[in-house]
Amino acid sequence: MLPEYSVDIDVDIDWPVAEQRVLRFGYFGLDKPEVVRLLLCNVSGCLTDGRVLISGSGEEMVSVNTRDTMGIRMLQREGVEV
Repeated sequence: MLPEYSVDIDVDIDWPVAEQRVLRFGYFGLDKPEVVRLLLCNVSGCLTDGRVLISGSGEEMVSVNTRDTMGIRMLQREGVEV
């Protein structure tokens, strides 16, 4: 993203700057937003929080965030290949 289209909001005074940039350039900038057609990710580290759980029988399991999986389902409904 080009610097003129972005602003860091660290303190309250940054909000008017951000608002002016949105009014000037639009929410997505002057260009049309690019369409996502494909999502590639590694499950380990992208969808997990790094925890490994061990079952009573010694089997390793990972914890997956349901918000991530819901986002993937939303992309699939929009026709994005996952």
